[in-house]
Amino acid sequence: MKTIPYQLLIFDWDGTLIDSAAHIVNCIHQVHSTLSLAACSDAEIRNIIGLGLEEAFQALHPKASDAQIQAAAHEYKQQFFVHNRQVSALFTGARETLEALDQQGYLLAIATSKSRQGLNQVLAETQAKSLFSNYALC
Repeated sequence: MKTIPYQLLIFDWDGTLIDSAAHIVNCIHQVHSTLSLAACSDAEIRNIIGLGLEEAFQALHPKASDAQIQAAAHEYKQQFFVHNRQVSALFTGARETLEALDQQGYLLAIATSKSRQGLNQVLAETQAKSLFSNYALC
């Protein structure tokens, strides 16, 4: 049997395996509109993708109060999960690459700032959950 140099391969989710930028940008624009926060450009929003929600809104609105940041994070979840549902697709070739690595015996995992609810939802939508070990989804 061939020995593999690594047993575990950890992937980022948003922007690495899945093309979710447009959905994230749209949800943040909706948050700004709903909460009357100053609008940000698409580029500014794309720049914070990967941060936790509160950290992302703090970066976009450094003068906002803690209450405003928490409200923005809460409203983002409402937009993402309820009002502005959109299924994002895996990047071309991502599924095939993951399947090939899985077949070669690698343990695959995801590192993400997404909530568990958010990750579970996108894994179900993309039918990718079976590629990742349950205990490696952190």
